Amino acid sequence: MPKILTNLKDLGEGCYINEEWVISQNKKYHAKRVYLKDLTESESFSAFYYPDATFKMNLVELSRSCSTKCRFCLLSYNYLPPRWIPTSKFAQMLEEFPVGMDLGLIGGSILDHPDIKEIIRTTNKCKVINPSSIKISTSFYDTLKLLREKGLESITIAPETGSEELRNRLNKRVSNSDILEFIKMLNELRFKHMKMYFMICLPFESAKDILETNNLLKQSKELFDGKISVTFSIFVPKPHTPFQDIPIASKEEFRQKAKALEIPKGINVDIGHYNGAKRQLLYSRAGEELGYAILEELCNHKKIEASLQMNKYLFQLDYSKTLPFHFIDSGVEESFLEREYLKAQKRLLTPHCNPQMCKACGIC
Repeated sequence: MPKILTNLKDLGEGCYINEEWVISQNKKYHAKRVYLKDLTESESFSAFYYPDATFKMNLVELSRSCSTKCRFCLLSYNYLPPRWIPTSKFAQMLEEFPVGMDLGLIGGSILDHPDIKEIIRTTNKCKVINPSSIKISTSFYDTLKLLREKGLESITIAPETGSEELRNRLNKRVSNSDILEFIKMLNELRFKHMKMYFMICLPFESAKDILETNNLLKQSKELFDGKISVTFSIFVPKPHTPFQDIPIASKEEFRQKAKALEIPKGINVDIGHYNGAKRQLLYSRAGEELGYAILEELCNHKKIEASLQMNKYLFQLDYSKTLPFHFIDSGVEESFLEREYLKAQKRLLTPHCNPQMCKACGIC
């Protein structure tokens, strides 16, 4: 490691900070996040194609973070401030791609890119342009029309829940009316497939919220003529977000809420697995002891659950506050995360991130 750090420092590219940031055994250094401020320097794209890959397309990272700051979102908070790949840089990346391949645009709120229409128009060598999950807004009509003309048939949106009150707690500024108008627009543009992402066992979620999700699904089915696929993920608190230390829902709560879901006939549905959600939370919270537990499972077939006191990581708020991810300084102040959690309790919204005007979170 010392040789690697020395080599990085000699590069002089700003990727190394001359301070203690490595977390060493038995020492609790506060690790400061290092991030690329100017995405002109980014080389985050994939020009290679492999037929067995999950995404059978070339990929470009178009943005980092998201201005919306949904309170559950790892992408938004851990990658602040929002940044965009310049159009000129995108054009350079595009030169590396073969002709006739599909192109995937990766990032948060892709269609918010200030030059998104120009970017789409410069992709003539590509067959279909596939954006990742997009923000729900009818203001994107012209952009979605361009994508449809380029051959895109499937759109992914994330209402998260059918409850407007719960969405406000999440700081997701979209109403059910907005969602339904957006779905009407997708149908008008003749998209053939709509994927919808929801979560269950969210903070503050009630039985009434589940009923409202059922109602939103029913209304969506009535408005969209194509195929609808719905995924329900179990909420997992993410480090460095306002919900970072809260417990995961119990298995019984998950069972009751999953049982209360009513999926309209004709909608394909996939509901997450509780044990998978538990492990996801464990992997994001535990320290070096998890590494030893994983080795035990791989080498001696001893389940991780038998090596660690799982309940402490999953359900004890005070214990979570002592865990290693708190030693990492993401740039967002802990006091800001605490204020956002209090605002979630009171159903208060926070404005979108504007680095030129706002210094509230501490990252800028």
